[in-house]
Amino acid sequence: MKVMNKSVLSLVSAVFMVTPVMAGTAVKSDETTISIQPVQQVQGEPKAWLHAGVESWSGDNTYQIGFPATDSFGNVYAGHFPISELKFPLDAVFGVIKLNTVIKDRLLFDVVFKKNLTEPDDYMEDRDWITESNPGQLDIYSDSEVTRFDGLVLDVDLAYKVFCGEKGWLAAGAGYMYQDFEWDTAVIRQWSPSGYPDFDYVGDGALSILYEVNYKMPYLLLIGQLDLNPNFRINGRFAYAPWVDAEDRDQHLLRYKENRGSYDGYAFMVAADAMYDFTQHWFMTAGVSHTSIDVDGEQGSSFFGYYDHTIQAEMESSQTAIYLTAGYRFGPFSGN
Repeated sequence: MKVMNKSVLSLVSAVFMVTPVMAGTAVKSDETTISIQPVQQVQGEPKAWLHAGVESWSGDNTYQIGFPATDSFGNVYAGHFPISELKFPLDAVFGVIKLNTVIKDRLLFDVVFKKNLTEPDDYMEDRDWITESNPGQLDIYSDSEVTRFDGLVLDVDLAYKVFCGEKGWLAAGAGYMYQDFEWDTAVIRQWSPSGYPDFDYVGDGALSILYEVNYKMPYLLLIGQLDLNPNFRINGRFAYAPWVDAEDRDQHLLRYKENRGSYDGYAFMVAADAMYDFTQHWFMTAGVSHTSIDVDGEQGSSFFGYYDHTIQAEMESSQTAIYLTAGYRFGPFSGN
């Protein structure tokens, strides 16, 4: 037993004597030189993350119209608000492509493109309150099937890391989001909950309303990242758009009526996701986002192509998405 302990001690001493030579200098043989160096992390070189995946949306785009109204002769009419509301569903699946880049370890540039892959299953809902003596009484209601939906989102932002720590960073910047949505609908059934006559109608599958809306939203942005370990991180973002510009067009085909609206207002966007690196290049992201838009303005209405009146309008859009993407990282693996 004493002989074995002395042998082990001699072996350990030999290893510690040899190790400094191997780590700091080259080991030479007659013709071959082997040099062992520590891993170097490259800083400052551009890095990029390319994602592709899907988003499952829920929410709606709803507009209301009501008094005051002005006719084609300039006469102003008072009354209650709203007198009508149309609610268009947004429960669809979108395909998404994202490109995130980091330049000089500080400057962030992101581009996101989204396009719908499916159409909403929920109905478009149309409500009217036409009783002046009881403006809270729902008088006319209809459900319509969405026969075609086209949705597109383009989002670009630029930010700068204002704080960098060992476990994460915080960046501030600005961006621009453009959204465009279109619905074709066919009324299923219309009736009067309050008992008004002559409003019962069963659709025959023909198109009844064509609606389109677009939003232009420059925004201010905060982005943060928390590194839980070298392969797993949490990302968050908050954006506020104080100057939203919106336009819509509503064609009531059965009444030969067209409404065109112009709006302004505000919006905010929040998102959080988790990213996991499977290798130095391949990763996956899962997260949730929400966008809320609130604008008001006016709609001009025409019948048979002739202008009739202008009426007050308000519009809200609520958009919640759960998303899953996979992607590839370009550039050195030296953090984010």
